[in-house]
Amino acid sequence: MKILPSAAVTAISLLFGLDYGHADIIYGNVLTTNQSAAGVRAYDANSVILTGSRQVSGATQGLVWKGSLQTGVGQYYTLNLDIDGQTVTTSLYYGPNTSRYDPSLGAGNIRLVGSYKYLEGGSGNHGLIYSGELTGAGAWQELNVPSMLASGTVANTIAHSTMGDLAVGNYDLTTGGASSNAFIYNIAEDSWTLFNLGGMANMTSAYGIWQNGIGSDSYTIVGGSQHEGINKGYLINYNTTSHSFGDAVYYDYGIGVTHFEGITGVDGGYNLIATTEDGATFGFVPSDGDTYGTITWTVLNVPGSTLMTANTIVDNIAIGVYSTAATEPDIQTYTATVPEPSVNALLVASAGVAGFVVWRRRGSQKLSA
Repeated sequence: MKILPSAAVTAISLLFGLDYGHADIIYGNVLTTNQSAAGVRAYDANSVILTGSRQVSGATQGLVWKGSLQTGVGQYYTLNLDIDGQTVTTSLYYGPNTSRYDPSLGAGNIRLVGSYKYLEGGSGNHGLIYSGELTGAGAWQELNVPSMLASGTVANTIAHSTMGDLAVGNYDLTTGGASSNAFIYNIAEDSWTLFNLGGMANMTSAYGIWQNGIGSDSYTIVGGSQHEGINKGYLINYNTTSHSFGDAVYYDYGIGVTHFEGITGVDGGYNLIATTEDGATFGFVPSDGDTYGTITWTVLNVPGSTLMTANTIVDNIAIGVYSTAATEPDIQTYTATVPEPSVNALLVASAGVAGFVVWRRRGSQKLSA
């Protein structure tokens, strides 16, 4: 994989730091009141898959929607979690993937992950994977981090995002206290890898994953962990051939960022979403998939909102929920389209740095949502 010269990484960092947010952010609504989007992936050139949750007869139930983020027009799909011998009580669907990024899923098919509870499974959360058609005629799988691997009895397993052969998420132990950690599950190999960013006490989470090209063995994972005594977001590379991690690079905002909620690959790096001390926040990190530059932050603020979260991201569109004084305690899912840097700014930057070129990450697929 190509490594950017340090001068080029610095130039891109300066470019985005100076120019990002030069125009107004465009806000919109999607889904209906009290439905929450937790994950997104482009489905085709004009539509995305949103996953999340809604309330059905007082219980939380997983949600799947396909449609346009620009118009808000789309269709709901009923994917009822169905595993033999289990009486499902609640479910929540997280980050999906589509056949556009993984042709092995089959044309038009999706994969999603999430968490659920069932009467026969005790009080904890169990992870889940669904692979197949939007009609729901696919295969469901329960995920539980093996207690033997975790060196303790696992209380909860929550899968947050999937791409390629991998799913990432969090687990914790019945011992309570600071016992949370992140995992990688390799779907093709049916194998588990646990994070070791300073041990369980650092409360490491893994919320988003991006495969650096169709069929690539290189993935970038984001989440959060305590680093130097502060909760920070991180980016880290994971290679499925060597089964090895790169070095984690940490980012903070003010007194800290608990974790990055999502990641999407764009030309020249990654767009990220996080909840900071200033609320929902959009970030850009220049990268070649192996090294990571300086982050640039853009604060999001739906007009009139009194509460906002940052949940997921596709291309340059951030997604979360918000409420206003008039709507509390009801929530609405928002979209926030963050302007990308202007052509003029790119030309200025290229003229100011010898040998600088606008670089497109190998295998990147920047799609219109």
